[in-house]
Parts: sequence; C-alpha cells; structure tokens
Amino acid sequence: LVPADHEAGPGEVLSRDYCLVPADLRDPPGLGAALARAGFDPSLPTLFLAECVLVYLPPEASQALVQWCAATCKDAVGFVLYEQIRPDDAFGRQMLINLESRDISIPGIHGTPSLDAQRNRFLSAGWSRADAMDMFSIHNRCLDPTEVRRSSGLEIFDEFEEWQLIQEHYCVAYGVHNDEKGIFKDFQFKVQGGAAGGGG
Repeated sequence: LVPADHEAGPGEVLSRDYCLVPADLRDPPGLGAALARAGFDPSLPTLFLAECVLVYLPPEASQALVQWCAATCKDAVGFVLYEQIRPDDAFGRQMLINLESRDISIPGIHGTPSLDAQRNRFLSAGWSRADAMDMFSIHNRCLDPTEVRRSSGLEIFDEFEEWQLIQEHYCVAYGVHNDEKGIFKDFQFKVQGGAAGGGG
C-alpha cells in the first residue's frame, strides 16, 4: 500500500489499487527506491510484466534488471516478457532496418536473439526455471484448436505466410524463482495434448 504521507510527484499516479511511478530501468537501485515510495513490498509474491521493454535496453542493463528482480523479491516471483527475437535471418535484418529508418533502436535483441538465449537470461541470473516460445508456436501448440478454427472463420485472411514470419520473430519468455510455496507451480506454457517446450 502507498504510505499515507506520500503525495504523488511528477509523473506519478498513486491510489489504493494502482500506482504508476517513473524510474530508469538501467538503475535497479533507483527503481527499487521508486517502487518503495509507491508501497511495493518485496516480501509478497510478485509478478513482473515487460511488453517490448527489455529489448530497448543494452543487454547488460536488462540482465542487471532481471537479476535485481530475483534478488529483491523474497517470496515467489515470476517475470513474463514479450519481445522481438531472431535478428540475424533475412526477416530479422529487414525488421531492424525498418526500425532504424524511423530512428528506433532495440539493442537488447542482440543479447537475447534466440529462445535459448531468452531462457538463459533468467537461468544465468539465478532464476529457478525459465522457458520461452515464439508466438507462432504458441498459436499452433497452446491455443484451443476449436477456438483457433472459430476465430479463423470470422474474417478472410490470405496473408498467412507474412503473418507467420512476424509471429516467429516475437516471443513470450518467463522465469520463476523462490517458489517453495508452489504459487507459480502451474506457471508454464500449456501445450495442447502434450508437455511444454519452446524450441530453440
């Protein structure tokens, strides 16, 4: 909970149910201080979400942040991210060219270019377990086939090959740590008709 005597500063939104605080993710101690001002309690189970965030940081900065999250949270902690991968094939190189033409740089992609590298970013930072899967595999292996067929019939879609290329270059990755109580025991990719596994 937000401390009763804390008033919202510039760029902050503080309420009983929601807090928004600005912080430099390249500075984990500063991030910790900002979260503490908003009432963050690292002794409680915590889930971090990062949607196309870490990929904008230098690899060493994103790795330090992932390591800080595991070291700071004393109870069960999960981290889920969504971001680009595979910068070195033809589509990946064109993706980077398109971004650079708009003065957008994603330096983090070179630190975690593959699914294996995404898993290793957590495991090498001390997380207990981790996995990663590209979005095309999630679509094919994790979604209910009945729902996929239903949604596919809603609108004619004739650019499947291009869509597949895009989905193969985005991934979801996660890490779990300090989960002795089993809070995140079911936290995994649920493959239809089989066990999880995200490929390389």
